[in-house]
Amino acid sequence: MQALIDENMAADAADAVLIGNMLLDADMFHHVLKEHPFKNEELFYRFAADEDHGAAATKADGDAVSWADFLAPVASGYRGSDPPSLQPTIPETRPSAWRIPTR
Repeated sequence: MQALIDENMAADAADAVLIGNMLLDADMFHHVLKEHPFKNEELFYRFAADEDHGAAATKADGDAVSWADFLAPVASGYRGSDPPSLQPTIPETRPSAWRIPTR
């Protein structure tokens, strides 16, 4: 909070709390236990940019996201002996594609 005042982003403590809550509502940071709005008290907050990366993502129903969630749409229409390839195909080039038109 004092940093907002020191950097002339807030006029006083009340203004800093208002700005802090606007940033909190924008998910820029949160209380470490997500129990408080931004307050002029000795509480701990954590910036979103500092959150741990690599945590397992969850779907709306709370189940963990898996590779099958991404692969199922690709393989759902497959009915053959060879599974579909997820590798991109590079089209054959035509010699005319390499010519630079002249005027």
